[in-house]
Amino acid sequence: MGYVDETHIGQHLAARRLTRKLSMREAAKIAGISATTWSDMEKGAYPPSDSTQRKVAGALGWSLDWLERLAAGGEPEEVSRPGAVDQSRLEELERQQIETRSLLHSLTASTLAHQRAVMARLDEIDARSIRPAR
Repeated sequence: MGYVDETHIGQHLAARRLTRKLSMREAAKIAGISATTWSDMEKGAYPPSDSTQRKVAGALGWSLDWLERLAAGGEPEEVSRPGAVDQSRLEELERQQIETRSLLHSLTASTLAHQRAVMARLDEIDARSIRPAR
């Protein structure tokens, strides 16, 4: 891969994001990275890691080799409508998160009820063992 400076990367990220009418926070959420990381990349603070490159590609609808294309003086290839698949996946994950929280709440309530029943039984046993024999 040829050299591409981080500022050049950031300019392309910002331009693509703005073309897609996404805020930094929205783009980062679709990509599954922090808004701070996205902001740092747009500022040219550092080049994205391999993992982040893949996430950015998915969020912006670019081919996985987008960084190499920029380094070669070209433009990233568009492969899909950005955010379409990621947005549906994000919605599915949010639904699963709600279900998981609900299940966890139910389990917690059930565990507390069970724990109370066990403690009451232990109290009964202790009370019997303390009473004098007749």
